[in-house]
Amino acid sequence: MLQGYLMEYEKIIVSAEEIQGTVSGLAEQINLTYNGIKKLVIIVLLEGARPFANDLVKQLDLPIEIVYIKASSYNGSTGSSGKVHIQSETDLEHKLAGQDVLIVDDIYDTGITLDSVTKSLEAYGLKSLKICVLLEKMLKHNVDIPIDFTGLKIDDVFVIGYGLDYDDKYRELPFIAKLSEAQIKGGSNA
Repeated sequence: MLQGYLMEYEKIIVSAEEIQGTVSGLAEQINLTYNGIKKLVIIVLLEGARPFANDLVKQLDLPIEIVYIKASSYNGSTGSSGKVHIQSETDLEHKLAGQDVLIVDDIYDTGITLDSVTKSLEAYGLKSLKICVLLEKMLKHNVDIPIDFTGLKIDDVFVIGYGLDYDDKYRELPFIAKLSEAQIKGGSNA
């Protein structure tokens, strides 16, 4: 299956094994931080964070509730449009008021999406709000966001795999790779 992708990525940046070790480490930190909590509401940013969140919650020893929201600023390119579209099928105010909330996202790069989501959620009167990301790009973020749980720091390259996509492709790869320059049609960074 992966043979067909060989020309579409330049190199693997994070192996499947390294991803799983990182997820386990993050789960351990979250379990310690929220030990004894009544309930943790986990906000999963779709679609990119779904594989990460699925693996993460399997290792949490906490009472949790999962809420999925769509938040995107890329819209089929390699650069943020600067406009974040947020959608949820859940009544967020009812679910989040007075709750401890953890946002789970795949990558912190520009900070635009996380900033928009954070500001939107804070309006619901949360008890606490923390953020967990699998990857953080080593770049000057457009918006600086305090990240409470960071898995790995990577160079400023466009990455695909393990939920990360380019134009809705490559999410199913079990590793994280740098997208081949030949595949990038325009834009700058993920």
